[in-house]
Amino acid sequence: MTIKHTPTPWHLRDGATNGEVHVCAPGRTIAVCDARPPNECEANAEFIVKAVNSYDDMLEALEALVKYVDALNDVSDEGGLTLCDEYDNAVAAIAKAKGEA
Repeated sequence: MTIKHTPTPWHLRDGATNGEVHVCAPGRTIAVCDARPPNECEANAEFIVKAVNSYDDMLEALEALVKYVDALNDVSDEGGLTLCDEYDNAVAAIAKAKGEA
């Protein structure tokens, strides 16, 4: 059974007087960041929101790029391209993002 995460986009909401920063989706709080010092709290919350909101687009772009390189490799007249470490890193990052690594 696959459990789906709360739909994006997520955003930040200031916790008012207590210094917390809330990571929110429409109609709900997802997480509360209250690390000290306060600027670290806000930076952590911003990082979470940026990562979550860009995840689908980055994964799709990286998968398309790997698919494109694979297709080039399949039609190469020289028996295949020499793939670099960056290609292997991209494939590993896709697996990690999908929870397969």
